[in-house]
Amino acid sequence: MRKKVQLIAALMVSRPLTMIDETPNGIDIEALYNLEVDLLDLLDENHGILLCNHDFAVLERIADSIVLMSHGRILVHEERHALVSKYGSIDTFVKEFITRGQNDWDER
Repeated sequence: MRKKVQLIAALMVSRPLTMIDETPNGIDIEALYNLEVDLLDLLDENHGILLCNHDFAVLERIADSIVLMSHGRILVHEERHALVSKYGSIDTFVKEFITRGQNDWDER
């Protein structure tokens, strides 16, 4: 319930950028659906959203671009549609990135 209250508070105030860090994890399916609708509405109104999330299915539905970070360093920053087109899903992309290792990826 605390996570729902945090999301409500974050979405009540109109601002140019809303940052949400893992808050969607653990909320019920109805609240997650409503959050996605609200976030898409914000995007339609030209508000920026920075969503830190490990739920790749959610990211595939609402993200414009994907940034993969490790220890404060940006390793990958690509458009979502390009990643999904190339790898089939963000999940597959991340698993390949982990399997190949960062050093192999830097050389591509």
